[in-house]
Amino acid sequence: MKNLNANNVVAVQAARNSNCTRLTRTSNSRSWYAQWCIQAHGIQRYGLKPYRYHLRRVANVAIRFGLSSREVDMLCWAHDVLEDTERTKESMLAAGFPLVVVLAVEALSDEEGADRHERKAKTLPKIKKNRLSLIGKLCDRIANVEEGKKSGNKKFRMYQEEHAYFKEILFDESDQELLPLWQHLDELLAA
Repeated sequence: MKNLNANNVVAVQAARNSNCTRLTRTSNSRSWYAQWCIQAHGIQRYGLKPYRYHLRRVANVAIRFGLSSREVDMLCWAHDVLEDTERTKESMLAAGFPLVVVLAVEALSDEEGADRHERKAKTLPKIKKNRLSLIGKLCDRIANVEEGKKSGNKKFRMYQEEHAYFKEILFDESDQELLPLWQHLDELLAA
């Protein structure tokens, strides 16, 4: 992934102010950014369901736990855009995503690695340094674990096995706002 620099941001902001195509609020009241993310994921699936199902569930986790700022909502919808689609940081900025959200999505995106453990070993420390991305990661993990537990898919066991490492890297006991998410995740993953 390319790193954002001042020149890229200026170029993207200039493009945003030109005649770029930009989504507006749809008649069904879905936000422009949710629609943009759904379009970015195209025909991607979440199991047997359209990917928008997963994006909506991640956003709903944030709402359930009282994390309802616009930036958190944007991140929940966009959390997989850079990792799973052809969209770029520049296209996100041009669409209207704030830089803070774009950088959080970038932090959430897995680094290269030989296997899942190596990718997570490189990615989780990035997430730890960016609180907005940590919120997004917790909401994503809760949505995935709830779905896995409900449907009995094999990923649920994987999340159980890696939870101690996940929590060791990301948990901060002084962050009381996120404690209910951690408690819920612990309860879901208890054997």
